[in-house]
Amino acid sequence: MHRILTLSLILLVVVQSGLSQSDSQPRAKGNKADCDRWRVMVDPNAQSGSIPPAVEQLSDEEAKTGIACLLTFEGNRRVGRFSGATRLDISQLFPDATVELDALYVISAIYNRKWLHAQGVALVDQKQNILLPEVGARRAFRFVRRWYQRLKENGLEKLRVDHDDPLNGSGLRWY
Repeated sequence: MHRILTLSLILLVVVQSGLSQSDSQPRAKGNKADCDRWRVMVDPNAQSGSIPPAVEQLSDEEAKTGIACLLTFEGNRRVGRFSGATRLDISQLFPDATVELDALYVISAIYNRKWLHAQGVALVDQKQNILLPEVGARRAFRFVRRWYQRLKENGLEKLRVDHDDPLNGSGLRWY
């Protein structure tokens, strides 16, 4: 229960802070400060960075920049900033999410335009219906990188219209 409340509070603070700061923060494309804005969301060791704008309000360019930054966390298996169930009615216990898993979760949140797009911060094998913490993240990153290339070519709105989810083809889904 404590982990659910912690995740809910973190997501609430991130969304509310993003709403209030999104217009006041500079959005220089591709600079370190821009990536620090995303790092603070997934890495508890992040020392600086402002909260990025709410995922519901991101432009295509902001989304591309954010996703490019989040992809750099592949292989970062330290404990991430948030873990566990995303709703109070979920009783499943989850292993601690890693920074790389949190990054994947945020990428999916950007695509879905909502933070609570899954019941938990955990990847599940669709065929076996089992949690795949580390193996799932490695597999997911391969597919999300391919998806990111399509994003750069077609834009986020086209991918949404085509229901081209970042995990498409991976055999994975969010819990």
